[in-house]
Amino acid sequence: MKAKTEVKQRGVFEKCPGSGVWWVRFADRAGRIRREKAGSKSAATQLYMRRKNQVREQTKLPENLRVVVRISDIAPAIEKDYKANGQKSYDWVERRLRKHILPFFGTMAASELGTDDLNRYVDKRQDEGASNASINR
Repeated sequence: MKAKTEVKQRGVFEKCPGSGVWWVRFADRAGRIRREKAGSKSAATQLYMRRKNQVREQTKLPENLRVVVRISDIAPAIEKDYKANGQKSYDWVERRLRKHILPFFGTMAASELGTDDLNRYVDKRQDEGASNASINR
């Protein structure tokens, strides 16, 4: 008697073979690869189909899959790091963050920051008369 061969389902995998815990892997609308724990294989297959339909219909994915970190959330950590490590340029970093970077990028999500945004920032700073070295820092 032949052993039954298991049919592989695209986007559904068992992270640790034999564990019985299944995961799904799919690409969101932005093309980023997402992984989500599902439980049983049948639950993972259903979840995979649901996520692919959500991506296809361009509906919003559940909030627990999205971690939105804003530039304004990162700034205090940068300041704290510079201060804790005794960096001489701490006051400069603090001034640049408060005066230039946070007003421009503050509400923007760090994951959505792109080259177009950086180019707009550089253009704005050049229009203000800042040197290229200052902008680069």
